[in-house]
Amino acid sequence: MTLPLIVLALCTVGFSVVLTPAWPWLHDYLSGERAVFDSSRLIQPIFFLSLALVAAGIGLGVFLYRRAGAIDPLERALPGLFRFLANRMWLDELYDWTIIAFARATARASDLLDRYFGTASSAPSAPSEAR
Repeated sequence: MTLPLIVLALCTVGFSVVLTPAWPWLHDYLSGERAVFDSSRLIQPIFFLSLALVAAGIGLGVFLYRRAGAIDPLERALPGLFRFLANRMWLDELYDWTIIAFARATARASDLLDRYFGTASSAPSAPSEAR
């Protein structure tokens, strides 16, 4: 499981270097235009917002967990939030109730349609005997 994540991370870093707004060569290539490098488009305001949010998250983590003991500091300070995060925000259950339920219903409907309206050529045949 680690190897696919490493490959994904390397591709992400590689494409972020090559497919920057400063040098949109893929877009220009696909649209038939000539690619031009523009260094003024490299640094954008959203870059600084992203950097500030990452720094704030790392700083908050260091502040909260600098003296962590047997009990998680977040569990002690905000037990409701800790339970919410420990239960993976109940996203697995939400996924099961929505996407998986829809997929099961679609599979059942497809099975019923195959059983009652399928053609004779799509019906499973008996195995032939070896002679």
